[in-house]
Amino acid sequence: EIILVDNGMSGSETARIASSFQVHYVQESFTNVSSALNCGAAVASHNILAFTTELGRVDRYWLRSLCRPFVDPKVKAVSGYVAPDELETVTQIQIHYGGYWMYGGMRRISNKDALSAHESMLIAYTFASGVNMAFRKDMFVSAGPFNDIHENNLYLNSYGMEMFNWVTTCGHIIAYEPTALVWYSPVRDVLSGRRLAYETGICMMRYLRTSWRSRVQSRLSILRYAVISWLARRIIQRIIRPGNAPRALILSELAGGILGAFTNRRAKVESANAGVTILS
Repeated sequence: EIILVDNGMSGSETARIASSFQVHYVQESFTNVSSALNCGAAVASHNILAFTTELGRVDRYWLRSLCRPFVDPKVKAVSGYVAPDELETVTQIQIHYGGYWMYGGMRRISNKDALSAHESMLIAYTFASGVNMAFRKDMFVSAGPFNDIHENNLYLNSYGMEMFNWVTTCGHIIAYEPTALVWYSPVRDVLSGRRLAYETGICMMRYLRTSWRSRVQSRLSILRYAVISWLARRIIQRIIRPGNAPRALILSELAGGILGAFTNRRAKVESANAGVTILS
């Protein structure tokens, strides 16, 4: 079944088009993405939930490939490869090759051998992709809904990271399937690229803050991840040797991380024309 959640108030025309393709159309009053994901999951009839958004263009074999790892009953979540739909501007190239794109690569991998507390956070960061992910519904129900306090960074998202981290922490298996392909266009202009990096930093810190408060993992592991993996290796090392990402992007991510670490306000980011598709 295909469920289209319209949380952009686009109205009757979207509903008419959805009905012509026998798509289950649902309107959601809250405009943040996590609310749309939760809304679609609540009305789904089947046990495997596959998520994408209006920003993604799925390959014709996407669903078949994404569901293949679920043959193993121990697998509770799956993500797939997100390929750039275009690399035409300098900013798009910097985002793709500079550490602001999905890191899964072209190998089938899982978290079977990386279930320690510190490594599970790395796995969640590596695997989570808001435009290409699937869960068993029974796991999704037991874990609780996507957290709606985060920014609407659709690609590298704190709500997806939080869910994948919970799956790993509970000892379940996450699989990465590179043939489950979704095409997605990186932002084209410099300001949008910096905004993406900025939101990536916000998402990371809010994800760590949520983990810190929930105490699902030890606070020592969370602190180790924040200081060593994120601040030292991802930020400071790359500021010294930027590589494929310009310092402006890295500094934007650092600024977002500082904001995400020290602000307590709830993130109510309004995103016009947003939509989420769930297949079950």
